[in-house]
Amino acid sequence: MYFLSEQEKRLLLRRLLPQARDRGIAEELRGWNWDKPPLSPIYD
Repeated sequence: MYFLSEQEKRLLLRRLLPQARDRGIAEELRGWNWDKPPLSPIYD
């Protein structure tokens, strides 16, 4: 198991996560059914 150092935690929280949220997801990488709920199973 790997634990982040305090410096790595700060980098992740202050820089990398906000950048990832701002960029979003490219439309060509989304699944064909991303905006609909999951399908129900055919067998109960």
